[in-house]
Amino acid sequence: MLQVSLLDFLRGGRFGPIRLGATRAAIRDLLGEPHAVHIATRRVAYEDIWKYGDFEFYFDDSHDGADILWMIYTDEFTIPRCGSGVDVDPWLLRWDLPLAEATAALSGAGVGWDPHPAPPPDMDSIVTTGGVHLGFPHAEKGLQVINILLPR
Repeated sequence: MLQVSLLDFLRGGRFGPIRLGATRAAIRDLLGEPHAVHIATRRVAYEDIWKYGDFEFYFDDSHDGADILWMIYTDEFTIPRCGSGVDVDPWLLRWDLPLAEATAALSGAGVGWDPHPAPPPDMDSIVTTGGVHLGFPHAEKGLQVINILLPR
């Protein structure tokens, strides 16, 4: 069974053995067939998003023609899970985690973080030393978005 620590993800930007820039084939080898697939409308039969449990893995072939993972994203979770075959240790990440509790826990665990330099207008957002963005919408209470992406 594949082990994923979300604390390690926040710290170093790796989702277990998975890193941004990995190929679609490498993700399939590690996670198996996706639970759901989103077919992009801009290309016939091109699968842009693979979903495993609560996590979405976004692929793009515009990086030097390579079909690579450019983003890992979730905004549909209570406690983040990745489905069968993957044991996710959520650390303390949960849907309703308050921003102040998240930043205190990150600091206590030795994970650096900064306010997001350009958050969406409806959200407070921080970025960890691992490059993971945590989003806390103003209208909601607590954590709602977890993502990491390659610079475009």
